[in-house]
Amino acid sequence: MNDDPYYYQYQDRTMQQMSGGLASVFVGALIGCLYAFYYFIVYLPIVLAAYLASEKAQRFIPMEWYYQLTLGVITAYLLYSLIYFLKGLLIGLKERKNLIWVILLLICISITCFVPVMAAKTYAMQILPKFSLHLSSYWHWGIALFFGLLAYREYNFLENSCYLIVRWPYSLGLSISANPY
Repeated sequence: MNDDPYYYQYQDRTMQQMSGGLASVFVGALIGCLYAFYYFIVYLPIVLAAYLASEKAQRFIPMEWYYQLTLGVITAYLLYSLIYFLKGLLIGLKERKNLIWVILLLICISITCFVPVMAAKTYAMQILPKFSLHLSSYWHWGIALFFGLLAYREYNFLENSCYLIVRWPYSLGLSISANPY
């Protein structure tokens, strides 16, 4: 036995610090999982289209899994670039006060927000318990629209900004809309 009174106080503090560290690791892992789920829902249309394109290519040209994965990543990047090209056109046309930007906005929103809304609604219908037919329908659509708003927030089509990785298609869209001839 240790007769030192400070030994037990030190041991208690050490146990408290360890339990606090474990809680912060758990909270950090939970936040990381939520971020992963958020980005999965937001980029679902691009990932899904890239997967379908690589599956279609697999039918015509048999390839190993790593070639199929590479094709999927390249396709996803090209689709992401296409979305930012359309965003550049949209911003340029909006600045020139050309009303075609509204059509481009609707196209971009339908591409990027419709699939997350439908996926979230499908998962909400499976996960949430059935309260009543009337009430559960509102909850399903509410959750689906929430994920649609998250997807729109990620792309923010009416703001003149983009990520560095897609700066070139965005700038190309801006320059094309600035010089229509």
